[in-house]
This record gives sequence, C-alpha cells and structure tokens, in this order.
Amino acid sequence: MIIGVRGDTLHIEVSDTPLPDSPQHGTSGTGLNFYRNRIESLGGTVTIQQESQLWSMRAAIPLSDIAVVSPQE
Repeated sequence: MIIGVRGDTLHIEVSDTPLPDSPQHGTSGTGLNFYRNRIESLGGTVTIQQESQLWSMRAAIPLSDIAVVSPQE
C-alpha cells in the first residue's frame, strides 16, 4: 500500500495477489463500486486493474473544501 499527497491530491495505491487456495467469498461485488462512486463524487478518479493474478487499485482524491467526507447517517 502506498499513500501520499502531491499538490492538492491524495494518492492511494493498493495491490494484492489472492492465495491460490483461498476460497471465493461470495461477496456481492458492491464494495469497489461504492468506493469508485464515492471518490468520483468528490471529483477524484479510481483505476482498477488485473494483471495475471495481481489486482491493483489506484485512487486520486482532491484535497479541497469540496472534498469533505462526512459520516454516513
């Protein structure tokens, strides 16, 4: 995981290689879509890639007055 700030943007990079014997968790698949929608609503970008068995996600989130994250009700 890499987290850093360049200029007025927060950058996050995460990658993972699932273990060969790990079971499928049967999730609904809404997790990544939730984060993508939330970050894009703040004016940011999300990129998700798979290369062979390596999954990676990169996010860029602007750090401005508009990008104030408040708790969900």
